[in-house]
Amino acid sequence: MPDLRSELERIRVPEAEESERQARLLIEAAFDERSAGAGDRRRRPGRIVAAMLSLIGASVIALTPAGAEVREWIKDTVTDVGEPNAKPALTRLPAPGSLLVSAGRGAWTVSGGGARDRLGTFDDVGWSPHGLYVATAEGRSLSARTAAGETRWEIEADAAVTDPVWSPNEGYRVAYRSGDELRVVWGDGVNDRAIGAAVAVAPAWKPRAGKRNVLAYADPTGHVRIVDADTGELLGAARSPAAPVDLDWTRDGSQLLVLLRDSIRVLDPEGDEIRRAKLSRSREAVGGAFLPGRDTIVLLLRSERSGARTSVVFVNHVGDELSKRTIFTGSGRLTGLAVAPNGRRMLVGWPRADQWLFIPTKRTNRIEAVGNIRRQFGTGENEPFPRVEGWCCQAR
Repeated sequence: MPDLRSELERIRVPEAEESERQARLLIEAAFDERSAGAGDRRRRPGRIVAAMLSLIGASVIALTPAGAEVREWIKDTVTDVGEPNAKPALTRLPAPGSLLVSAGRGAWTVSGGGARDRLGTFDDVGWSPHGLYVATAEGRSLSARTAAGETRWEIEADAAVTDPVWSPNEGYRVAYRSGDELRVVWGDGVNDRAIGAAVAVAPAWKPRAGKRNVLAYADPTGHVRIVDADTGELLGAARSPAAPVDLDWTRDGSQLLVLLRDSIRVLDPEGDEIRRAKLSRSREAVGGAFLPGRDTIVLLLRSERSGARTSVVFVNHVGDELSKRTIFTGSGRLTGLAVAPNGRRMLVGWPRADQWLFIPTKRTNRIEAVGNIRRQFGTGENEPFPRVEGWCCQAR
Protein backbone atom coordinates (compact mmCIF):
# COMPACT_ATOMS: atom_id res chain seq x y z
CA MET A 1 0.00 0.00 0.00
CA PRO A 2 1.51 3.41 -0.93
CA ASP A 3 2.69 5.57 1.95
CA LEU A 4 -0.04 8.20 2.52
CA ARG A 5 2.37 10.99 3.44
CA SER A 6 4.47 10.37 0.33
CA GLU A 7 1.38 10.45 -1.85
CA LEU A 8 0.14 13.67 -0.26
CA GLU A 9 3.53 15.33 -0.70
CA ARG A 10 3.27 14.73 -4.45
CA ILE A 11 0.08 16.81 -4.62
CA ARG A 12 0.77 20.32 -5.91
CA VAL A 13 -1.03 22.84 -3.74
CA PRO A 14 -2.48 25.67 -5.92
CA GLU A 15 -0.35 28.82 -5.86
CA ALA A 16 1.87 27.38 -3.10
CA GLU A 17 4.98 29.25 -4.20
CA GLU A 18 3.17 32.59 -4.37
CA SER A 19 1.60 31.96 -0.97
CA GLU A 20 4.99 31.18 0.50
CA ARG A 21 6.46 34.37 -1.04
CA GLN A 22 3.69 36.53 0.40
CA ALA A 23 4.00 34.86 3.80
CA ARG A 24 7.73 35.51 3.91
CA LEU A 25 7.16 39.18 3.08
CA LEU A 26 4.57 39.46 5.83
CA ILE A 27 6.81 37.81 8.41
CA GLU A 28 9.79 39.95 7.43
CA ALA A 29 7.73 43.11 7.79
CA ALA A 30 6.34 42.04 11.15
CA PHE A 31 9.75 40.96 12.38
CA ASP A 32 11.30 44.28 11.36
CA GLU A 33 8.52 46.10 13.18
CA ARG A 34 9.07 43.96 16.27
CA SER A 35 12.83 44.58 16.22
CA ALA A 36 12.34 48.34 15.91
CA GLY A 37 10.19 48.73 19.02
CA ALA A 38 10.12 47.17 22.45
CA GLY A 39 6.35 47.19 22.96
CA ASP A 40 4.45 43.91 23.06
CA ARG A 41 7.52 41.97 21.89
CA ARG A 42 6.58 38.71 23.55
CA ARG A 43 3.09 38.48 22.05
CA ARG A 44 3.85 39.34 18.43
CA PRO A 45 5.34 36.01 17.31
CA GLY A 46 2.01 34.30 17.83
CA ARG A 47 0.25 36.88 15.64
CA ILE A 48 2.92 36.51 12.95
CA VAL A 49 2.50 32.75 12.79
CA ALA A 50 -1.28 33.06 12.79
CA ALA A 51 -1.15 35.48 9.87
CA MET A 52 1.16 33.20 8.02
CA LEU A 53 -1.10 30.20 8.49
CA SER A 54 -4.03 32.18 7.16
CA LEU A 55 -2.06 33.11 4.03
CA ILE A 56 -0.53 29.74 3.24
CA GLY A 57 -2.99 27.29 4.64
CA ALA A 58 -2.27 24.28 6.80
CA SER A 59 -1.89 21.97 3.80
CA VAL A 60 1.10 23.92 2.45
CA ILE A 61 2.79 24.06 5.84
CA ALA A 62 2.26 20.40 6.56
CA LEU A 63 2.84 18.69 3.23
CA THR A 64 4.96 20.52 0.70
CA PRO A 65 8.75 20.81 0.57
CA ALA A 66 8.28 24.59 0.51
CA GLY A 67 6.18 24.21 3.64
CA ALA A 68 9.01 22.36 5.36
CA GLU A 69 11.31 25.29 4.62
CA VAL A 70 8.71 27.72 5.95
CA ARG A 71 8.38 25.74 9.19
CA GLU A 72 12.14 25.95 9.71
CA TRP A 73 12.12 29.66 8.79
CA ILE A 74 9.39 30.42 11.34
CA LYS A 75 11.36 28.70 14.08
CA ASP A 76 14.48 30.63 13.07
CA THR A 77 12.80 34.04 12.90
CA VAL A 78 10.46 34.60 15.83
CA THR A 79 13.18 35.07 18.47
CA ASP A 80 14.04 38.38 20.09
CA VAL A 81 17.49 39.91 19.66
CA GLY A 82 19.19 39.96 23.04
CA GLU A 83 18.40 38.18 26.27
CA PRO A 84 16.09 40.24 28.51
CA ASN A 85 17.37 41.39 31.89
CA ALA A 86 21.01 41.17 30.82
CA LYS A 87 23.41 42.56 33.41
CA PRO A 88 24.97 45.87 32.32
CA ALA A 89 28.51 44.74 33.25
CA LEU A 90 30.46 41.58 33.97
CA THR A 91 30.89 41.48 37.75
CA ARG A 92 31.52 37.75 38.21
CA LEU A 93 31.74 34.47 36.31
CA PRO A 94 28.87 32.05 36.99
CA ALA A 95 31.31 29.12 37.11
CA PRO A 96 34.84 28.81 38.53
CA GLY A 97 37.90 29.84 36.52
CA SER A 98 39.24 32.74 34.48
CA LEU A 99 38.71 33.85 30.88
CA LEU A 100 41.23 34.68 28.17
CA VAL A 101 39.72 37.15 25.72
CA SER A 102 40.70 38.56 22.32
CA ALA A 103 39.29 42.04 21.74
CA GLY A 104 40.40 43.74 18.54
CA ARG A 105 44.14 43.02 18.61
CA GLY A 106 44.23 43.24 22.39
CA ALA A 107 44.26 40.29 24.80
CA TRP A 108 42.67 40.36 28.23
CA THR A 109 42.30 38.10 31.23
CA VAL A 110 39.08 38.13 33.26
CA SER A 111 39.10 36.78 36.82
CA GLY A 112 36.26 34.91 38.48
CA GLY A 113 35.25 38.15 40.15
CA GLY A 114 35.00 39.97 36.82
CA ALA A 115 38.23 42.00 37.06
CA ARG A 116 39.78 42.63 33.63
CA ASP A 117 43.52 42.97 32.94
CA ARG A 118 44.93 43.83 29.51
CA LEU A 119 47.93 41.69 28.54
CA GLY A 120 48.91 43.61 25.41
CA THR A 121 48.47 43.60 21.64
CA PHE A 122 48.59 40.13 20.06
CA ASP A 123 47.24 38.26 17.05
CA ASP A 124 46.40 35.04 18.92
CA VAL A 125 46.54 33.71 22.50
CA GLY A 126 46.11 30.48 24.47
CA TRP A 127 46.08 29.49 28.17
CA SER A 128 48.58 27.17 29.85
CA PRO A 129 46.86 24.28 31.67
CA HIS A 130 46.56 25.97 35.09
CA GLY A 131 46.40 29.59 33.94
CA LEU A 132 49.92 30.47 35.08
CA TYR A 133 51.01 31.47 31.57
CA VAL A 134 49.60 32.62 28.26
CA ALA A 135 51.03 31.66 24.86
CA THR A 136 50.93 34.76 22.66
CA ALA A 137 51.40 35.09 18.90
CA GLU A 138 52.28 38.36 17.24
CA GLY A 139 53.50 38.32 13.64
CA ARG A 140 56.26 35.67 13.47
CA SER A 141 56.85 35.69 17.25
CA LEU A 142 55.62 33.11 19.75
CA SER A 143 56.10 33.91 23.43
CA ALA A 144 55.09 32.73 26.88
CA ARG A 145 53.95 35.35 29.35
CA THR A 146 52.65 35.31 32.87
CA ALA A 147 49.02 36.19 33.45
CA ALA A 148 50.33 39.60 34.52
CA GLY A 149 52.00 40.09 31.12
CA GLU A 150 55.68 39.41 32.00
CA THR A 151 57.57 37.70 29.15
CA ARG A 152 59.23 34.38 30.10
CA TRP A 153 60.52 33.31 26.67
CA GLU A 154 60.12 34.20 23.01
CA ILE A 155 61.03 32.52 19.71
CA GLU A 156 60.92 33.66 16.10
CA ALA A 157 59.29 31.52 13.40
CA ASP A 158 59.74 31.58 9.62
CA ALA A 159 56.12 32.64 8.98
CA ALA A 160 53.16 34.17 10.82
CA VAL A 161 52.29 32.30 14.01
CA THR A 162 48.68 31.23 14.67
CA ASP A 163 46.72 28.83 16.88
CA PRO A 164 49.08 28.44 19.86
CA VAL A 165 47.74 25.53 21.93
CA TRP A 166 49.35 24.58 25.23
CA SER A 167 49.37 20.90 26.16
CA PRO A 168 47.08 20.05 29.09
CA ASN A 169 49.76 17.63 30.35
CA GLU A 170 51.40 20.00 32.84
CA GLY A 171 52.24 22.42 30.02
CA TYR A 172 55.31 20.58 28.76
CA ARG A 173 54.59 21.34 25.09
CA VAL A 174 53.10 24.15 22.99
CA ALA A 175 51.80 23.44 19.48
CA TYR A 176 51.39 26.23 16.94
CA ARG A 177 51.13 26.84 13.22
CA SER A 178 53.81 28.82 11.40
CA GLY A 179 52.24 29.58 8.05
CA ASP A 180 51.08 26.18 6.77
CA GLU A 181 53.43 24.18 9.01
CA LEU A 182 52.55 22.67 12.39
CA ARG A 183 55.33 22.94 14.99
CA VAL A 184 55.83 22.03 18.64
CA VAL A 185 58.11 23.71 21.18
CA TRP A 186 58.77 22.66 24.76
CA GLY A 187 57.10 24.64 27.53
CA ASP A 188 60.36 26.40 28.39
CA GLY A 189 60.87 27.65 24.83
CA VAL A 190 63.48 25.09 23.66
CA ASN A 191 63.51 22.15 21.23
CA ASP A 192 61.29 23.77 18.60
CA ARG A 193 60.59 21.23 15.83
CA ALA A 194 58.35 20.74 12.80
CA ILE A 195 55.54 18.16 12.85
CA GLY A 196 54.17 18.49 9.30
CA ALA A 197 51.99 20.51 6.96
CA ALA A 198 48.63 21.47 8.45
CA VAL A 199 45.43 23.22 7.43
CA ALA A 200 43.97 26.22 9.26
CA VAL A 201 42.34 24.56 12.26
CA ALA A 202 43.79 24.52 15.78
CA PRO A 203 45.47 21.20 16.68
CA ALA A 204 44.19 19.25 19.70
CA TRP A 205 46.36 17.76 22.44
CA LYS A 206 45.24 14.43 23.82
CA PRO A 207 45.00 14.48 27.63
CA ARG A 208 47.85 12.44 29.12
CA ALA A 209 47.52 8.68 28.85
CA GLY A 210 50.96 7.25 29.61
CA LYS A 211 54.15 9.17 28.85
CA ARG A 212 53.47 10.23 25.26
CA ASN A 213 52.62 13.77 24.16
CA VAL A 214 49.95 13.04 21.54
CA LEU A 215 48.61 15.62 19.11
CA ALA A 216 45.78 15.51 16.54
CA TYR A 217 45.77 17.80 13.52
CA ALA A 218 44.42 18.02 9.97
CA ASP A 219 46.84 17.89 7.06
CA PRO A 220 46.41 19.22 3.48
CA THR A 221 45.99 15.71 2.02
CA GLY A 222 42.56 15.35 3.62
CA HIS A 223 43.55 13.32 6.69
CA VAL A 224 43.24 13.83 10.42
CA ARG A 225 46.54 12.60 11.86
CA ILE A 226 47.27 11.52 15.44
CA VAL A 227 50.99 11.66 16.20
CA ASP A 228 53.54 11.41 19.00
CA ALA A 229 54.73 15.03 19.04
CA ASP A 230 58.19 14.08 20.37
CA THR A 231 59.09 11.22 18.04
CA GLY A 232 56.88 12.04 15.05
CA GLU A 233 55.44 8.51 15.14
CA LEU A 234 52.05 8.23 13.43
CA LEU A 235 49.63 6.64 15.90
CA GLY A 236 46.46 6.89 13.81
CA ALA A 237 44.90 8.59 10.82
CA ALA A 238 41.46 9.01 9.29
CA ARG A 239 40.39 10.27 5.91
CA SER A 240 38.43 13.53 6.14
CA PRO A 241 36.22 14.65 3.22
CA ALA A 242 36.87 18.31 4.07
CA ALA A 243 38.93 20.47 6.40
CA PRO A 244 37.56 20.20 9.97
CA VAL A 245 35.97 23.14 11.73
CA ASP A 246 37.13 21.92 15.16
CA LEU A 247 39.09 19.10 16.79
CA ASP A 248 38.59 18.18 20.45
CA TRP A 249 39.35 15.25 22.77
CA THR A 250 37.25 13.95 25.64
CA ARG A 251 38.80 14.57 29.06
CA ASP A 252 39.93 10.92 29.30
CA GLY A 253 41.43 10.93 25.80
CA SER A 254 39.25 8.05 24.59
CA GLN A 255 37.42 9.97 21.82
CA LEU A 256 38.37 12.61 19.29
CA LEU A 257 35.73 14.94 17.83
CA VAL A 258 36.27 15.80 14.17
CA LEU A 259 33.68 18.45 13.41
CA LEU A 260 32.99 19.21 9.75
CA ARG A 261 30.67 21.85 8.31
CA ASP A 262 28.02 19.25 7.51
CA SER A 263 28.70 16.35 9.85
CA ILE A 264 30.12 15.02 13.11
CA ARG A 265 32.72 12.27 13.28
CA VAL A 266 34.05 10.70 16.47
CA LEU A 267 37.32 8.74 16.32
CA ASP A 268 39.18 6.55 18.78
CA PRO A 269 42.87 7.19 19.61
CA GLU A 270 43.95 5.00 16.67
CA GLY A 271 41.90 7.04 14.20
CA ASP A 272 39.13 4.47 13.74
CA GLU A 273 35.63 5.89 13.46
CA ILE A 274 33.37 5.23 16.43
CA ARG A 275 30.29 7.06 15.12
CA ARG A 276 29.18 9.75 12.72
CA ALA A 277 26.10 11.89 12.07
CA LYS A 278 25.03 14.22 9.28
CA LEU A 279 23.78 17.67 10.16
CA SER A 280 20.67 19.32 8.75
CA ARG A 281 21.16 20.62 5.22
CA SER A 282 19.85 24.01 6.33
CA ARG A 283 22.59 24.48 8.95
CA GLU A 284 26.35 24.26 9.10
CA ALA A 285 28.66 23.79 12.05
CA VAL A 286 30.89 26.71 13.04
CA GLY A 287 32.24 25.38 16.35
CA GLY A 288 32.04 22.49 18.76
CA ALA A 289 33.58 20.74 21.77
CA PHE A 290 33.06 17.90 24.22
CA LEU A 291 31.64 18.82 27.61
CA PRO A 292 34.16 17.94 30.34
CA GLY A 293 33.73 14.50 31.85
CA ARG A 294 31.10 13.41 29.32
CA ASP A 295 30.78 12.33 25.71
CA THR A 296 28.16 15.04 25.16
CA ILE A 297 29.09 17.41 22.33
CA VAL A 298 28.02 21.04 22.21
CA LEU A 299 27.78 22.62 18.76
CA LEU A 300 27.23 26.03 17.23
CA LEU A 301 25.08 25.50 14.13
CA ARG A 302 24.40 28.40 11.78
CA SER A 303 21.74 28.96 9.14
CA GLU A 304 22.30 31.73 6.59
CA ARG A 305 18.84 31.39 5.05
CA SER A 306 16.73 34.55 5.35
CA GLY A 307 19.38 36.14 7.59
CA ALA A 308 21.92 34.43 9.80
CA ARG A 309 20.72 32.49 12.84
CA THR A 310 22.88 30.43 15.18
CA SER A 311 21.81 27.64 17.50
CA VAL A 312 23.52 26.03 20.47
CA VAL A 313 22.86 22.30 20.20
CA PHE A 314 23.69 19.34 22.45
CA VAL A 315 24.51 16.04 20.79
CA ASN A 316 24.34 12.90 22.93
CA HIS A 317 25.18 9.28 22.23
CA VAL A 318 22.09 7.14 22.78
CA GLY A 319 22.73 3.49 21.93
CA ASP A 320 24.10 3.48 18.39
CA GLU A 321 22.52 6.82 17.52
CA LEU A 322 23.33 10.48 18.13
CA SER A 323 20.43 12.56 19.43
CA LYS A 324 20.34 16.36 19.07
CA ARG A 325 18.69 18.89 21.39
CA THR A 326 18.59 22.63 20.68
CA ILE A 327 19.38 24.70 23.77
CA PHE A 328 19.29 28.23 22.36
CA THR A 329 18.79 30.03 19.05
CA GLY A 330 19.72 33.66 18.44
CA SER A 331 19.51 36.10 15.55
CA GLY A 332 22.84 36.74 13.86
CA ARG A 333 26.12 34.96 14.47
CA LEU A 334 27.04 33.53 17.85
CA THR A 335 30.81 33.32 18.31
CA GLY A 336 33.59 32.11 20.57
CA LEU A 337 32.24 28.94 22.20
CA ALA A 338 34.02 28.23 25.52
CA VAL A 339 33.13 25.63 28.16
CA ALA A 340 33.68 26.12 31.89
CA PRO A 341 36.26 23.77 33.44
CA ASN A 342 33.55 22.13 35.56
CA GLY A 343 31.31 21.67 32.51
CA ARG A 344 28.33 23.45 34.05
CA ARG A 345 28.26 26.51 31.79
CA MET A 346 29.10 27.43 28.20
CA LEU A 347 29.91 30.94 27.07
CA VAL A 348 29.11 32.30 23.61
CA GLY A 349 29.26 35.82 22.25
CA TRP A 350 26.19 37.41 20.64
CA PRO A 351 27.57 40.36 18.64
CA ARG A 352 24.22 41.54 17.33
CA ALA A 353 22.95 41.94 20.89
CA ASP A 354 26.35 43.06 22.29
CA GLN A 355 26.03 40.32 24.90
CA TRP A 356 27.83 37.33 26.32
CA LEU A 357 25.59 34.39 27.16
CA PHE A 358 26.48 31.97 29.95
CA ILE A 359 24.33 29.00 28.99
CA PRO A 360 23.78 26.19 31.53
CA THR A 361 24.39 22.57 30.62
CA LYS A 362 21.55 21.47 32.91
CA ARG A 363 17.89 22.24 32.24
CA THR A 364 17.30 23.35 35.82
CA ASN A 365 19.48 26.47 35.50
CA ARG A 366 18.80 29.62 33.51
CA ILE A 367 20.85 31.58 31.00
CA GLU A 368 22.82 34.45 32.47
CA ALA A 369 23.48 37.32 30.04
CA VAL A 370 25.88 40.25 30.26
CA GLY A 371 25.53 43.30 27.99
CA ASN A 372 27.75 46.18 26.85
CA ILE A 373 30.59 43.78 26.03
CA ARG A 374 32.19 45.99 23.36
CA ARG A 375 32.43 48.96 25.72
CA GLN A 376 33.92 46.85 28.52
CA PHE A 377 36.78 45.72 26.27
CA GLY A 378 37.17 48.96 24.34
CA THR A 379 36.23 47.64 20.88
CA GLY A 380 34.38 49.65 18.26
CA GLU A 381 31.59 48.58 15.93
CA ASN A 382 34.06 47.97 13.08
CA GLU A 383 36.33 45.74 15.16
CA PRO A 384 35.82 42.02 15.83
CA PHE A 385 33.50 41.30 18.72
CA PRO A 386 35.37 40.31 21.94
CA ARG A 387 35.93 36.57 21.74
CA VAL A 388 36.68 34.15 24.57
CA GLU A 389 39.77 32.09 23.65
CA GLY A 390 39.73 29.90 26.72
CA TRP A 391 38.09 29.30 30.09
CA CYS A 392 40.76 28.21 32.51
CA CYS A 393 41.56 26.06 34.34
CA GLN A 394 41.34 22.31 34.05
CA ALA A 395 40.31 20.43 37.13
CA ARG A 396 43.33 18.81 38.76
